Amino acid sequence: MYKRILVPLDGSALAEHSVASAADLAERFSASLLLLFVLDRPEAMDPDAARRMSPSVNRGRANGGVAVLDRPAHRVGEYLKKVAAGISIPNVVKTSVEFGDAAGQILKTSEVEGIDLIAMTTRGRSGVVRGLLGSITDRVIRGSRVPVFVMRPDMAVPFGNQLPPVTDVIVPLDGSERAAVALPHAEMFAKAYRSGIVLVRSVPFITGADPGEPGGSPAAYQAHTLDELLEDARHYVEAIKSGLISKGYTVKTMVARGSPRAHIITLCEERPNSMVAITTRGLSGVTRWVLGSVADGLIRTAPVPTLVIRPDGAA
Repeated sequence: MYKRILVPLDGSALAEHSVASAADLAERFSASLLLLFVLDRPEAMDPDAARRMSPSVNRGRANGGVAVLDRPAHRVGEYLKKVAAGISIPNVVKTSVEFGDAAGQILKTSEVEGIDLIAMTTRGRSGVVRGLLGSITDRVIRGSRVPVFVMRPDMAVPFGNQLPPVTDVIVPLDGSERAAVALPHAEMFAKAYRSGIVLVRSVPFITGADPGEPGGSPAAYQAHTLDELLEDARHYVEAIKSGLISKGYTVKTMVARGSPRAHIITLCEERPNSMVAITTRGLSGVTRWVLGSVADGLIRTAPVPTLVIRPDGAA
């Protein structure tokens, strides 16, 4: 269960887009929130450094930024308190200002504070520090021991707006135990939002023929093998579906041939209020669907939030 949620901010409106979702999650999971701002130490020690270095002084929210860092660094704490004051949840909301490498401090704070979930956008920008860029989000996802709830800023709800409820939790699977690690997390989200669960199993295209098949044509071999893989995939997702239904969840399944990411994106577009719960890596015998690459693509292209879970992560 998620009891402590970390929200990294950088003073930009883009990064703030994670606040509404994080607050909604905190309320549904009865969790506390920790708003974190990471500053480079030289700028933190010299209040005039940002003004000298940043060409965007006094531009306000130009290009999505609030120009927090063109002010003295000690006012960052005031900024966080202002954001915290705008969060209307019955649970504790704390703030923290740290110094150093953004990704490193986010991960360190997560461990020190016993964080269960990190909620952040894929990109933000705020003057000198340049905030939560995609590369920082990538580093957090790869290094985090806890799930990371990732939103593209252009798809997230701006801070202060009402968030639509999650209607479906989409779970990509490849038949491996690693991929199935996402299931307990999907259950928690489905329970919190009273939403359905959609299990997705894709069978990639097959190329080449079986060299040990005497007299068999490549086309016949491929068709035969594909049929077997599709049938195995159907049995796999139906077994998981049955177990989830027995727990009271509403479950749908999708088994298709082709690109896993394409199928998931299509599902997301059909269900605009959905989310994806996926592990960062999986491997399933002959299908060789490496979930790491699928997760990486979804984070950048999915029109809905993505919950990214390390295979060794526990729910």
